[in-house]
Order: sequence, then structure tokens, then C-alpha cells
Amino acid sequence: MNRKIESILVPTDFSIRSCDAFEWAAFLAKQLDATILLLHVLPEGTAQDLVSSPGNPWEKVLDKEDKMMIKEFVASVDANLNGDLVKETIVAVGNAPEKILEIAQERGVGLIVMCTHGRTGLAHVLMGSVAGHVVRHATCPVLSVRGKGLEPEKG
Repeated sequence: MNRKIESILVPTDFSIRSCDAFEWAAFLAKQLDATILLLHVLPEGTAQDLVSSPGNPWEKVLDKEDKMMIKEFVASVDANLNGDLVKETIVAVGNAPEKILEIAQERGVGLIVMCTHGRTGLAHVLMGSVAGHVVRHATCPVLSVRGKGLEPEKG
């Protein structure tokens, strides 16, 4: 198999754990001479609340989210793995797992790097797993990064 990974999609929800995936994505992008697409998915209700605030049109929301993604990325990676690897920031509205898969397919990414939040038991059953859904349905490889500070499951 001779596949070249030209771009890596990195979804983020701005949690500390989701930022752990940035470092892996930056490392891999540098090794593979690939670029990074950062993605933040806003639930529909959140997006509507943000734009309904006076003086907060969609363009301002997008600009704020884009800047936050770049800031979080640059702060999370080693100094020698810089933000120049980021080709594009994307803000989408909808169901996170579906949007991640949709963007990955549309942009033809070669790899998705995302963090698992490590929910187990009832929390996992009730809330589901974005990473798990993406892993099961993605048409490209997915690297699931365990967030720092998460204890491995016992059993």
C-alpha cells in the first residue's frame, strides 16, 4: 500500500483533553509533510445563541472561533512544531460526529487525529462517544489520542 497523507483533520471542542491531539497531529504532519485542518463543531442551539446576541453576527463568531483554534493549537505544541502547519480552520454547525465525517470526506483528508475523553460506564452509554463513532464510520484512518491525565480502564 502506497498512500500519501497530505492533510490531517483535527477536531477540537477546546477542552484540555482535545488539545492533547494537537501535539500528535503536529508531529505527524511534520513527519509526513502534511498540513492540518482544525475543526470545531458548534451544536445548532449554541450557534443560534451566539448569533442572536446583539452585535454578534456570524462573521464575528467565526473569527473568534478561528482565532481560538489557532491560539490553542500553537499553545499546545512544541516550539519546533509551529502553527505554520495549520492550513485551514473550519467552524461547522451540527452534530459533531456527523460533521467530522462529512468534513473529512469533503476535504479528502488522509487521517483524523482526535482525543478520546475517556468516558466509561453509564456516562459513555448516555453521552455516546464522538471518537468512537468517528472511528467506526470514517473512510480514512483515525488516530484516537487518550487525553493526558486519563487513567487507563481496568478490567
